[in-house]
Amino acid sequence: VEKLRACGVEFIGPEEGMLACGYEGLGRLWKVNDIAFRAEFMLARQDNLIA
Repeated sequence: VEKLRACGVEFIGPEEGMLACGYEGLGRLWKVNDIAFRAEFMLARQDNLIA
């Protein structure tokens, strides 16, 4: 992951909050709307698109 980040790859990483197991911490999936908003924002920046 660090090598990819060094190459400019961006990740929609885990969020902190209540997990499915009942514990609270880092590892929770972002809300679908937040993922869509972030993806749209990242795709709108056309400076580094490789795909």
